[in-house]
Amino acid sequence: MANDSINLISARRAQIDREMAALRQREKVLQAELAELDQAERVLVRLSGQSGLAISAEVLSQDAEAPVGKPEGTPTVTKMITIALREALKLGLDGMEPKQLVEYIAQKWWPNVRTVDVGPIAWRMWKNGQLRKDGTIYMLPENETADA
Repeated sequence: MANDSINLISARRAQIDREMAALRQREKVLQAELAELDQAERVLVRLSGQSGLAISAEVLSQDAEAPVGKPEGTPTVTKMITIALREALKLGLDGMEPKQLVEYIAQKWWPNVRTVDVGPIAWRMWKNGQLRKDGTIYMLPENETADA
């Protein structure tokens, strides 16, 4: 009985460690994106002759009108992409372009999903070896099947 409790605690600790590592990796990705956005904003300010505050106010007003993000209770975007690509295999397709992934995700889970919500994650999955890519087509890794 005591061993079961200890194993349960050990398993939970391992799960927390994995989640924290994933969050640290996500933070690195977001920090890199922030640096890119800062650079892009500086270029826009320089080219437009506007002040940074004017551009920021314009962006904020656009964001206020944008639909809220991913619906609560839906799978992660990574999981949605994987499921969509498994479905593509079942239909005899090798893979999907980002636009097709977005259409599938919109029909199944997230009606107002945008390409910018899916495309960069698919690209990152490819860079991390979680997907293959041929031109603009994303595919499951060689060893993964539609039934996995």
